[in-house]
Amino acid sequence: MPNIILRAPELEDIQSIYKWENDENVWADSCTIAPYSLNQLTEYIANYDGDIFKTRQLRLMIEDSDTGETVGCIDLYDYDPINNRCFIGFIIDPKNRLKGYAHAAVDKTVDYCKSRLSMVQLAAITSVDNIGCKKVLINNGFTCSGLLRKWIKTKRQEYIDAEILQLDLDRNTQ
Repeated sequence: MPNIILRAPELEDIQSIYKWENDENVWADSCTIAPYSLNQLTEYIANYDGDIFKTRQLRLMIEDSDTGETVGCIDLYDYDPINNRCFIGFIIDPKNRLKGYAHAAVDKTVDYCKSRLSMVQLAAITSVDNIGCKKVLINNGFTCSGLLRKWIKTKRQEYIDAEILQLDLDRNTQ
């Protein structure tokens, strides 16, 4: 597994984030419906608030600690502090896929959610076609807990099923 660090977004990440957010091939899984402008993303980074308790979300950049290269990002979103749960999503730059970065980032994020945020549940919703994402999540202990029929609209205006994958972080069951 590669050595990585998770860090807050910086302005130097703008081109990478712009490329990833505007890749129509991942819009279905991320529920994106329109491209982001450089100005929107610059404002997002400039005003970034890493306080998950206030914003109910947290974006972290995945950086290879040996090379310093930013290889992707991982998000915690729809954070629910009452029930101590949230959703997780990630993207790895296509040139860095299948190198273990996603697995390492999910592993570190799971540890952060348990140890720092005292969360008890993490969940992800992904299309049944997103084999790579499902493999990373399952290899990090997530299990399929449900099927959502016709959940995601594709570029071809068809609907495909999605799966809910869930990880129980409760220390008493680990």
